[in-house]
Amino acid sequence: GYAPSVYRLILLFLLLTQYGFCTVYFVFVPQNLKQALECMTGGTGISQLGFQVAMILPVLLICYIPELKTLAPVSMIAGILKTTGLILTFYYLVKGLGKPHEPVPGFAGWETLPLYFGSVVFAIGAVGCALPLENKMAKPQNYPGWTGVLNTGLLLCIIMYATVGFYGYLHYGDDVQGSITLNLPAGETLAQVIKILIAISVFLGYPLQFYIPLTFLVPALRKHFHTSRSKFIAEYC
Repeated sequence: GYAPSVYRLILLFLLLTQYGFCTVYFVFVPQNLKQALECMTGGTGISQLGFQVAMILPVLLICYIPELKTLAPVSMIAGILKTTGLILTFYYLVKGLGKPHEPVPGFAGWETLPLYFGSVVFAIGAVGCALPLENKMAKPQNYPGWTGVLNTGLLLCIIMYATVGFYGYLHYGDDVQGSITLNLPAGETLAQVIKILIAISVFLGYPLQFYIPLTFLVPALRKHFHTSRSKFIAEYC
């Protein structure tokens, strides 16, 4: 039948999606760290590519965390840092907020829809984690449902993104950057701390995104090895 082919196709799409998420992380974290450190020190002399290269080893080390149970404290720390950073960012967004200087269009145009849908898919990037998280929960019955873990988490994410997006565009207009943190004042230490906090939180969230392809790729890789030692080496090397 078509089941094996459809399974491989779904797996391919899922892997490509997670690959895209991980790629964006490799852009976001160095970009924010570079801007923050340059504002605080007056210049680092290191390009964004240099920051990306320096990020490879820490990412490899943190991705060695093999279990969701072990990743939970890391994700919790990331959530705390991100929430703190977003609250402080929101302070800047509403600080001195007045009426828009120019009319804001209600619809930006059809040509922007692909970018919009791509942004939404990335923003709600936890979709790929849904089934693995449910499978690892002590009480998976609490995951679905109107007030379950999944709906509650996604609702909070939507509210957060909509609020920051609305006030961010209201504050900066067409000058808004791809990441709102890049619009924060360059001359204020608090703004640079926000960038560092959110960059660290995104970095700590990397292994959770990387966990999804690992759940599919590692078993496929391990079956080609026969001893426990060779399987261990194949999995971690």
